[in-house]
Amino acid sequence: MAQLYKMTLYVCDLEENLTLEEIKQLIDERALDGVAVSCITHYASEKTGPCIEWQDDVDLNYLDSTTEQWERYFKEE
Repeated sequence: MAQLYKMTLYVCDLEENLTLEEIKQLIDERALDGVAVSCITHYASEKTGPCIEWQDDVDLNYLDSTTEQWERYFKEE
């Protein structure tokens, strides 16, 4: 048997020094492969959102930020 999981992950690169491919590689190498050598990942529906002016009062700057708050930055114009 193999257990399957599906999740949505939002990442904010505060220093703007990572690409989407680098983030995926870090997740694979440092999170998943570092824990389980028999883990396979598949990424789907990838999007890069806008660059925003980051300040302390940005609504995403809180641990209890909601999915709706994150999704607002990825809305199609």
